[in-house]
Amino acid sequence: MREDLRSFLRFVRQQTPREYLRIDNPVSPQLEIAATVAALESKKRMPVVEFSSVKGCSMPVITNVCASLPRIARSLNITAVELENRLFEAYENPIQPQVWERNDGPPVRECVIWGGEVDLYSLPQMRSSQHEQAGFLSSAAVIARDPV
Repeated sequence: MREDLRSFLRFVRQQTPREYLRIDNPVSPQLEIAATVAALESKKRMPVVEFSSVKGCSMPVITNVCASLPRIARSLNITAVELENRLFEAYENPIQPQVWERNDGPPVRECVIWGGEVDLYSLPQMRSSQHEQAGFLSSAAVIARDPV
């Protein structure tokens, strides 16, 4: 089983390189990322796509991570049918969230920003059409603290 996003991405690059596309040319989060993904989908391709140079952003953008159930199943060393069964079971029997103390937790907490330092505009504000007024984050992970 791949334990985190980095190991999952490494697995895909090594085991199924056709399912991983890295784009190093600078791209704008305003339409270019969505247009690239749409162009791939029109060719019936849904690889994990890493945009390593996103204009106005200090971090890469990874998309299409969960676009293929067979790819996810392979990363877990199970079949697609087993994955579907596990997902159904998880939907039917949700587990309680795990609560972490401020200084504890998994490696995902390598970069933690608190209070007034939080700036959502430091994240790439992607748009998929010229008619959208604001950007969006698709399937973004948000970790929030319960004030109680």
